Amino acid sequence: MSQVNKDWALYYASLGWAVFPLMPKTKRPANEHGSSEATTDVATITQWWTQWPTANIGMCPAKSGLYALDVDPRNGGDKSFEALQTEHAGALASPLMNLSGSGNGFHMLFRDKPDTKYKGQPAEGIDGKHKGFIVLPPSVHPHTNELYKWLGGTLPTAELVASLDVAPAFL
Repeated sequence: MSQVNKDWALYYASLGWAVFPLMPKTKRPANEHGSSEATTDVATITQWWTQWPTANIGMCPAKSGLYALDVDPRNGGDKSFEALQTEHAGALASPLMNLSGSGNGFHMLFRDKPDTKYKGQPAEGIDGKHKGFIVLPPSVHPHTNELYKWLGGTLPTAELVASLDVAPAFL
């Protein structure tokens, strides 16, 4: 798994995604300053995953030109997501989603709009992740030991990322 996570971290960096290491099987940063040190620098990423070979992968959406909608059904996010979809006529669609290792939570990725101030919690059970971070596949979920996965096997590519819609203004 160790080489796999390093390879994925480097791949994400090649897409322009600023990544950083999380302690293995946690959401706690392994590096000193967490997401504020997220980078696309190959040498830094290689050093981190050499130091922490089984580290999970964190990504800072703002530094990556992205916005992530984090839906957590345990906290009512599934119902809130359905309500937002109904209220905004299906405006929440993204071809790039990852499932958390919890089995039912997910992240939807959008391009961000520079200088936009996003809500931290657009609805109950839904967090807007822009300045913070999300956990990327194939990281291991801290409570279930299950892997984070790309929904439907749709892997991020430069073309797919470039084609993402900008996060809707109501977020």
